Amino acid sequence: MEKTKRVFALIVVGFLVCLSVSTLLIALFGGENSQDLLMIAVFSSVIIPVLLYGLSLAFRVSNRDKFAPPEENEDKE
Repeated sequence: MEKTKRVFALIVVGFLVCLSVSTLLIALFGGENSQDLLMIAVFSSVIIPVLLYGLSLAFRVSNRDKFAPPEENEDKE
Protein backbone atom coordinates (compact mmCIF):
# COMPACT_ATOMS: atom_id res chain seq x y z
CA MET A 1 0.00 0.00 0.00
CA GLU A 2 2.84 2.38 0.84
CA LYS A 3 4.49 1.80 -2.54
CA THR A 4 1.22 2.49 -4.33
CA LYS A 5 0.82 5.79 -2.49
CA ARG A 6 4.32 6.84 -3.53
CA VAL A 7 3.67 5.99 -7.18
CA PHE A 8 0.42 7.98 -7.21
CA ALA A 9 2.12 10.87 -5.42
CA LEU A 10 4.87 10.94 -8.05
CA ILE A 11 2.28 10.87 -10.83
CA VAL A 12 0.42 13.81 -9.26
CA VAL A 13 3.65 15.77 -8.73
CA GLY A 14 4.63 15.16 -12.36
CA PHE A 15 1.23 16.32 -13.53
CA LEU A 16 1.40 19.50 -11.44
CA VAL A 17 4.92 20.26 -12.69
CA CYS A 18 3.76 19.85 -16.29
CA LEU A 19 0.80 22.10 -15.58
CA SER A 20 3.07 24.77 -14.09
CA VAL A 21 5.50 24.59 -17.01
CA SER A 22 2.65 24.85 -19.50
CA THR A 23 1.32 27.90 -17.66
CA LEU A 24 4.75 29.52 -17.86
CA LEU A 25 5.15 28.72 -21.55
CA ILE A 26 1.70 30.04 -22.40
CA ALA A 27 2.48 33.25 -20.52
CA LEU A 28 5.81 33.74 -22.29
CA PHE A 29 4.88 32.80 -25.85
CA GLY A 30 1.70 34.49 -26.93
CA GLY A 31 -0.63 33.51 -29.69
CA GLU A 32 -4.12 34.35 -30.76
CA ASN A 33 -5.71 32.21 -28.01
CA SER A 34 -3.00 32.69 -25.40
CA GLN A 35 -5.09 34.72 -22.96
CA ASP A 36 -7.83 32.08 -22.83
CA LEU A 37 -5.29 29.28 -22.49
CA LEU A 38 -3.47 31.16 -19.74
CA MET A 39 -6.68 31.64 -17.76
CA ILE A 40 -7.50 27.93 -18.09
CA ALA A 41 -3.97 26.96 -17.00
CA VAL A 42 -3.97 29.28 -13.98
CA PHE A 43 -7.45 28.13 -12.97
CA SER A 44 -6.37 24.48 -13.25
CA SER A 45 -3.17 25.16 -11.30
CA VAL A 46 -5.30 26.34 -8.38
CA ILE A 47 -8.40 24.14 -8.58
CA ILE A 48 -6.81 20.71 -9.22
CA PRO A 49 -4.60 20.71 -6.08
CA VAL A 50 -7.51 22.01 -3.98
CA LEU A 51 -9.77 19.24 -5.26
CA LEU A 52 -7.10 16.59 -4.67
CA TYR A 53 -6.59 17.82 -1.11
CA GLY A 54 -10.34 17.83 -0.50
CA LEU A 55 -10.71 14.29 -1.83
CA SER A 56 -7.85 12.99 0.30
CA LEU A 57 -9.27 14.73 3.37
CA ALA A 58 -12.74 13.26 2.73
CA PHE A 59 -11.21 9.80 2.28
CA ARG A 60 -9.32 10.09 5.57
CA VAL A 61 -12.40 11.26 7.46
CA SER A 62 -14.73 8.64 5.98
CA ASN A 63 -12.26 5.78 6.57
CA ARG A 64 -10.99 6.90 9.96
CA ASP A 65 -11.96 3.65 11.69
CA LYS A 66 -10.36 1.40 9.08
CA PHE A 67 -6.94 3.05 9.07
CA ALA A 68 -6.70 4.36 12.63
CA PRO A 69 -3.77 3.10 14.69
CA PRO A 70 -4.76 0.86 17.60
CA GLU A 71 -5.54 2.83 20.72
CA GLU A 72 -3.19 2.52 23.65
CA ASN A 73 -4.38 1.34 27.02
CA GLU A 74 -6.01 4.29 28.78
CA ASP A 75 -5.50 2.80 32.27
CA LYS A 76 -1.87 3.88 32.36
CA GLU A 77 -1.14 6.57 34.92
